[in-house]
Amino acid sequence: MASKLPSEILSSIFSILETDSGTLFSCCLVSREWSLSAVYWLWKRPFHICPPQNGTFLVRTYSKFLSNDSIFYEHSEQQPLFDYVYFLQHLNFHEIYEAAWHHYIFSGNWDHENDGYEVISKYNSDETEEYGADEYESNVSDESDESNESDESDESDESDESDESDESDIFYEYLDPNLKILLKKGRKINDDDYWILGNLLDDDVDHFKKRILSLTLELFQLFLLRSDKIISLNLCTSEMEDGEIINQKWIDIFKLQNATTALANIKKFVCGGLYDLQSIINIMINICHDIEILEIIFEDVNKIYYSFLNLIKGQKNLKELKIIAMNKQKFNEIIDSSLSYQSDSLRILHFEDCVFEKNIPFKELSLLRNLESLIWINCDIVNIQQRTSLDFSFPSLKNIHFDISLKNVSFLEVIESLISNSMNLEEFCLIGNDICLSNIFNIIANNNFNIKILDIQVGAHNIKSIVPIFVQCQKLESISLQMRILDEEDLRETMTKLAENIPKSLSNLNLMIHIKIDDLKAFFSHFDGLLKVFGFNTSSHFNIDIDEYAERKGVNYRVIREKEGGDQCYIIFEYNNEGK
Repeated sequence: MASKLPSEILSSIFSILETDSGTLFSCCLVSREWSLSAVYWLWKRPFHICPPQNGTFLVRTYSKFLSNDSIFYEHSEQQPLFDYVYFLQHLNFHEIYEAAWHHYIFSGNWDHENDGYEVISKYNSDETEEYGADEYESNVSDESDESNESDESDESDESDESDESDESDIFYEYLDPNLKILLKKGRKINDDDYWILGNLLDDDVDHFKKRILSLTLELFQLFLLRSDKIISLNLCTSEMEDGEIINQKWIDIFKLQNATTALANIKKFVCGGLYDLQSIINIMINICHDIEILEIIFEDVNKIYYSFLNLIKGQKNLKELKIIAMNKQKFNEIIDSSLSYQSDSLRILHFEDCVFEKNIPFKELSLLRNLESLIWINCDIVNIQQRTSLDFSFPSLKNIHFDISLKNVSFLEVIESLISNSMNLEEFCLIGNDICLSNIFNIIANNNFNIKILDIQVGAHNIKSIVPIFVQCQKLESISLQMRILDEEDLRETMTKLAENIPKSLSNLNLMIHIKIDDLKAFFSHFDGLLKVFGFNTSSHFNIDIDEYAERKGVNYRVIREKEGGDQCYIIFEYNNEGK
């Protein structure tokens, strides 16, 4: 009966499983009808959803589609049932590189490439594949599978996957970030004789890396030329060892006619590295106008800065922009000259490891009329000016996130001004452990009545300072407060006030401050509402007893303590029919 469902319904169901490669693979084995729908979702972004040990399987499968004259072409008597290259839509250079590297570790085909290497492993390459190509092809092509055979196959697959995963995990203990490799040049070695890359000659190491990079480039070109459309492109090589060695062949790929056709549909673009990225950006400026998510890592700002400005300007509907490591000399210009072109479309603006000159450009940011989320992570302001009145409002801003190391008290005043002028704020996160005795709680209470989610981690403050938030922000759903208390003698009185003013909408309350058991009981003796989670810190080893509250409200509860003698505790409430 399931196989009679229309293909549109099947595809809609399988889309929910987009990140679950194991379940999608099982769906491909049910019947031909299921396979025709599920295979698209399974191979849409395989390098992302498949576990690392599947790198060999993916590379071997795609190598069958390479040109016959490629040294990486893998001949197969049984041709693939589907054009898997056609399905790929998410192209990530680093993920393909990792798969190629993993393939070379496990494949054992150094000899036929005349590399003079022999991979040594307790487990052969077939044991590292979660599901093999032969099994996949044979099961999909068999139209007369009986249901009981399918069930037995599924059970066998699950057992094999479990065993193979365990073996792969054991094998991984020999690998580390320095590329430990179980190989030796020129002779057979024992299982216990393991060598690492550092033991090889420099020429051997360079040859090994160039071979992997060549395979990565060939696969990358294959996807660009034969994929139906690429909707996500990630060219970031920042985390790659020797990412700067990408050469002119890499640039030439993007100049091919079929490649430019595939790139025209890009919705998300991530880039960063020390290679000639400017040439690629200049190509994309002419063909990519529908990018909605753009992430830029400025590792060599002098080379690519102006190209990126033009790329931002050229987009019709840019919704999210993430800028990493932008220096102070260029910042105001990028805000002025490019973001103004996205004033109606931009929803999310994310800065990380950036440096502002003199001040945050509030005037320019206020021109982004539909900006909903502003994120600041590890950013700083140098040569900061004296605080001036802020005449710009941010009516559309709903989410502010600041994760900072406060070096100048004027920076905190800038944050306070931003909060004061964001009247429709719904989520606010501030992580700054060196912020002490600030006015932040009063500002939120007096200006942000629509706040729903609050996460604040700061330094020393008076516990009384948090009370106004509970009194005036009655739409709160989740609160997490972490700070050091200065007025511990007022803790019990404050806990009582909090209990009496908890918003009815609040379900999660995490007060990561040191609370004594008697103070906790005082809170729950005055609390008449219902929570899902209550978190706190305590050094007490006595049993936490709030039975009187539980009986009064008709709820059950359990206490979870941090492992290894930690102070964090969480009370999880479970409601019966009379509860919430």
